[in-house]
Amino acid sequence: MIIARVMLCANQLKKLKKFYSEVLGFEVEKESSDELILKIGNSKLAFKPCALNKTPVYHFAFTIPGTLFKSAKEWIQSKVPLNTEGEDDEVYFEFLNARSFYFYDSAGNVVEFIGRNSCISRKEDFPLMMSLISAKLI
Repeated sequence: MIIARVMLCANQLKKLKKFYSEVLGFEVEKESSDELILKIGNSKLAFKPCALNKTPVYHFAFTIPGTLFKSAKEWIQSKVPLNTEGEDDEVYFEFLNARSFYFYDSAGNVVEFIGRNSCISRKEDFPLMMSLISAKLI
């Protein structure tokens, strides 16, 4: 399932814009004082200011072809530190035949890249494959 748009609440829109556009290289589709919309593959990741006193923290994932997992992981590691549990910085999900790695964005959200072996690509250069990424809410 491809999710066309995910709207999240955040109070740090400028920091999020810098993180997703400058650090990760995602395209900013719209930016205003009350909304940030990022284009990520066929999906849109949108942030709006929170009306609450506290900002929630989310966990969301981007699906990538399993063949690009290694290059995607190396690419992300060159930009941000990966989350670890003990010595491990990735997880294998046997029931999905997929591997994941996780990192925090500038607002503290847990971002996951999941390489599904059922999703195959012929290209091995991950940065060129950014258009294949589809946001999937977990």
